[in-house]
Amino acid sequence: MAHCQQALDIVLQLSETAPNDLRAREVAMTYLTKMANMLEQTDPDSALNHYQQALGNARLLVQAEPNDPDSLLDLAVCLGQVGDMLQTSEPSAALAHFEESLQISRYLVECDPHDPEALRDLGVALDKVAGLIRNSDPDTALAYYRESMMARKHVLRIVQHQPQAIRELGASVTTVAFMLQEKDPDAALAHYRLAVDAARHLAESEPNDRQAQRGLIMSLNNIGNLLQQSDPDAALSHYHEALGIARSLADGEPKDLMAQEDLASALLHMATGTGDRAYWEEALEILRRLYSIQEWRDRVRPLLKPALAAYARSVETTDPDRAAKLRAEAEEI
Repeated sequence: MAHCQQALDIVLQLSETAPNDLRAREVAMTYLTKMANMLEQTDPDSALNHYQQALGNARLLVQAEPNDPDSLLDLAVCLGQVGDMLQTSEPSAALAHFEESLQISRYLVECDPHDPEALRDLGVALDKVAGLIRNSDPDTALAYYRESMMARKHVLRIVQHQPQAIRELGASVTTVAFMLQEKDPDAALAHYRLAVDAARHLAESEPNDRQAQRGLIMSLNNIGNLLQQSDPDAALSHYHEALGIARSLADGEPKDLMAQEDLASALLHMATGTGDRAYWEEALEILRRLYSIQEWRDRVRPLLKPALAAYARSVETTDPDRAAKLRAEAEEI
């Protein structure tokens, strides 16, 4: 970081002594962004200040060359970065930055409708605006998410079978499905099925990619969750497939704690769907083991505590002593 700061000081001095030197402005913007990235976790206020300075330089570059695609792209990126930093503290200001970035992204796609990178950037910009308004204006957010999904479909038509494009489309379809769950469960189910198809394609084409396998697990669980009330047998079928994949991943890498967590989650879905105590016991054994690891406690607690309570309810009439012990354990967590 010290070397980056030294370089930044030199570049800023150059841009101040030669304010019309566009190259100096461009380099300053780059180094300001690098410093901001480094500072995000340790000093967010300073990071925001650096991002805002980078944004100022990006605006000057666009003013000098209003039709330059690279300058416009840099401006859109800088707007998004400042918006990201303002989401919690100043959501209205964040939204204004995201909307301006979206406007630029739309323009760049209009300039080249078949540029996959421009379409990807449009999808990201749409998602940022939608994410900020999804609670206050869900209908508008859904419209943005749908537009993002269409942009990613267009990307996939252009790049064909590119894993990253498939992964991004699957995530986008899943978001639309989630937004539709309450108002149109049939449409949500159709979208979740598309997401499963995308995830299955990735998992089958990249069998050694653990992330692709995890993506399929999550997609199967999403459908299972949606079908739990309306079609419990179908839900159980999806949960069962997810469990098979999760168990295979956990057995293949016993020291992978995330794989163990996924296995526990899959077992809980099966336990809830079947009432089988064996699923409950195996899931709880894994979660207790993870909970014993200090740095995992906060992560596991939201799974373990409700699981203990749910298992207690399920055995209340058949094994009241066991139910009492489970409730007592839950209270201690």
